[in-house]
Amino acid sequence: MDTNLLHLNHHDLGTEEFSITNPRYNLYQSDDGIREFVIAFETDRAVKRVKELEEVIDPLPNFEATVLMPHHNTEPGPGSRLKQAEGYDYERDEHLSNFYYFSHDSIEALEVEILEAIGHDLRMTVKGKTIVNGSNGNEPDADLLVESVIFRHDGDLERAVC
Repeated sequence: MDTNLLHLNHHDLGTEEFSITNPRYNLYQSDDGIREFVIAFETDRAVKRVKELEEVIDPLPNFEATVLMPHHNTEPGPGSRLKQAEGYDYERDEHLSNFYYFSHDSIEALEVEILEAIGHDLRMTVKGKTIVNGSNGNEPDADLLVESVIFRHDGDLERAVC
């Protein structure tokens, strides 16, 4: 039974599940002095598909998202809830997230809950919203859920989207 799953709930079509590989995170200070908590993962196979989408695409979604951290905030640990309302930073004119399925789209209403620290690794639940098929125009049409997955600390991981 797979436990490292991306649950992708399409508002109009139902739920898909994909097996997650390489879940990782990092907390670092960007060149302009802002602390960024970044998480990323890929998927390597579909576990459950929506029939309408299975007929048109064989995706392996990938995910990258950043939460901007206040300067006064200490290191996030068990019990921490991190939130990033929008996938774009209008002040710095930069993308903070990317979810790829049909195309590259941002992740909105990102919530990261840190459940447990295991050495330098963190068990986390991650939620968000994104556009997958554009059924709502420019509004998210799918909910993302990664439940109780261990993310490996990767000191080299930095936000790749700009």
